[in-house]
Amino acid sequence: MQTRHKELTLTTALAAIRSGHVSIEQVLRIALRDHRELRQRIATPIAKPLQRAHLHAARRLPPTVVRLALKRVRRITADTDILSVHWGAENSLGNPTGRVGVVALVRRKQAIDKIPQRLRLPSQVQVKIKNRTYSVPVDVQVASAPGTLHASDTVRPGQHAAVTTNGESGASGTLGAIIPSSSAGSAIAVLAGHVAGRQASAVSAVAITGDVLSLGTVTTVVDDVDGAAAGPIGSDAIAALSGNPVGFRDPTPGDVNLQVYALLVHDYRPVPTYVSDVGATATFRDSEGERLLHGLCALSPPITEPGDSGAPVVDFAGEVIGFVVGLYQNKTYIVPARRVINALTSTP
Repeated sequence: MQTRHKELTLTTALAAIRSGHVSIEQVLRIALRDHRELRQRIATPIAKPLQRAHLHAARRLPPTVVRLALKRVRRITADTDILSVHWGAENSLGNPTGRVGVVALVRRKQAIDKIPQRLRLPSQVQVKIKNRTYSVPVDVQVASAPGTLHASDTVRPGQHAAVTTNGESGASGTLGAIIPSSSAGSAIAVLAGHVAGRQASAVSAVAITGDVLSLGTVTTVVDDVDGAAAGPIGSDAIAALSGNPVGFRDPTPGDVNLQVYALLVHDYRPVPTYVSDVGATATFRDSEGERLLHGLCALSPPITEPGDSGAPVVDFAGEVIGFVVGLYQNKTYIVPARRVINALTSTP
């Protein structure tokens, strides 16, 4: 059963654009299709220059201040296991604050009382230049799992697209991702295995514009990760159903309590939740009986409902960390992303 989207408002549209999970072009396409007044206004000659709208305001500091702030923090962290110290965007609970400053990357955060006094980083450093003192924020962030810059190590996360099959299961779910390829027609879609059903089932998807597009047929089903692949996929479907290429990884114990976001069919906005367990086991029931899955990641509070199976979950950096399986003991469970993609791409 196809799930209806919530009403697209200015707030939800801006939130989706700011998060990078939907493009300005996609939002405008929907608005132009549904709103005659907007089409008329755009067709009317512009009487005065348009003003650029700034969604984020970042404080600009003189280059000398940046250099000295970095030098001061690097001096403090010289004898620690901090991975890197660089200039970047400050985050609060995984969300950008709009401020910039010194960012220290660590493998995992520790309670402040367990860190020796001499190794504790200040919340800000003071830099004085020409009788003026600048307060520069210092933000400690947890590093993502190591990755590469190769195009083959990226996926295009699904953009709130509902998928259905005509297989025996007759199930519906959500597009997880599209794995791009340099070869024309060889990109594949990532789906939940219990949604895909059996091989050769035809798969279609509904874009946020309402357009119904083909994802080809199911080519691979891997029960151990509840994953499935479908294809071939046309370039129009890839552009309409998925976002820009991003990295992907498996959740680690250091991600526990990290805020993450699910791209669900029933909401245009990324839906926030938190990682509560890594390496968990859960039992699910489908049309073929009970299924025990290992090595899952649990999210709490639960944020999914029927029709969300297969939906991608991303971290604050936009990397895909997993795909939704279902609800168990009042938590949403996902299969780690790299595990699913490796299983689907390595299966003959």
